[in-house]
Amino acid sequence: MKKFRKILLVVIVGTLLLSLFSFIYADVEKYGQKNTFYNYPITPDMAEWELFTSGAEMATACEIPEEILSELSTEDVLQLILEYPMLPCVAAYDDIQKGFEMVMGSFNGTKELFQRKDAVNVLIKTYDNFNLENNQNIVYGINRGGYMLDVLELLLCQNEILEKCTIQQIDKISEIAIDKQIMKEQSSVYAGRLAKTNILSYESLVSGYRTAVQTPRGTDVMVYCGPEQLSEEDMINMFYQMRELFPNAMHIGGATSCFNCHSYAWYSISPDNPYWMDDPSPYWEDGSYVLTGTYEFGDKLVYFEGSSPIHSAYITVSGSGIPSEVASKWGSYGVYRHAPGYDPYYSATSYSKYTLNS
Repeated sequence: MKKFRKILLVVIVGTLLLSLFSFIYADVEKYGQKNTFYNYPITPDMAEWELFTSGAEMATACEIPEEILSELSTEDVLQLILEYPMLPCVAAYDDIQKGFEMVMGSFNGTKELFQRKDAVNVLIKTYDNFNLENNQNIVYGINRGGYMLDVLELLLCQNEILEKCTIQQIDKISEIAIDKQIMKEQSSVYAGRLAKTNILSYESLVSGYRTAVQTPRGTDVMVYCGPEQLSEEDMINMFYQMRELFPNAMHIGGATSCFNCHSYAWYSISPDNPYWMDDPSPYWEDGSYVLTGTYEFGDKLVYFEGSSPIHSAYITVSGSGIPSEVASKWGSYGVYRHAPGYDPYYSATSYSKYTLNS
């Protein structure tokens, strides 16, 4: 079975998966939810959404009451996952699989789906019948058609699903995957989106070459340098997506695939920064930067999940404790000035502040 799972992953990654970085922006209008079984009580198109002060508050408000969740059909549970307001945060992580685990791993809708005995059959049926051009894909004023298809494929790649698949189901998914790739290539919904994306590993997506920058003490930090992969349409779509989800964050820099949060915080805040950095830990491991209780403008705030750095921010104020404001790049999305936690990385388990070791 492990062999067949690997074959499925190769097929899906090699022939299917386009960008999770952008959305097709539609006119933001009020409209009725298409489901009748359950509506999220607060959504990004409501005025109440602006009252949230953190991503964690948003996610908590979107939890489905357990007494309702247990009574829903598996089809309904899956539909609610596709409509989950926090889904865009998945694409703000450097590694899309990591983003899925951080954003969707704590959502009780995803947990419920993985426990359902008929989850595989429902996913396959939904995947097979999915129509990219269906106007029912409008969610909170955004056409999520392409994103919904990407998420279906991402769900099908999770171990919780693959472990339940028979050989026949693996073959069926692979067959559908090829058809969906053709659909993507012919669909206007995918126009302007990135041409190549591997949802299981960002590293293989980066075009260009691998090189290194140096810490103040001369330690190499591996980075990628490549051409811009986002079209102007992508950049506009991504701006509107984050404006809808985090209305109180100040947009101060445009979307780009050239640099990410770690490179922005540790290497350069210039909009011409050409480097994407996966791991900033050499900056503090070689003693160039040290932990600090107080902080000044330009110091660094690192978000951790366990011992792994998942996000870096540039501190824009002075003080002690957790900074009231930082500036950070959100994956391939833009640069934002915001309070820590009022961002897609609300699942971080701890923060650390670093200052230059003088």
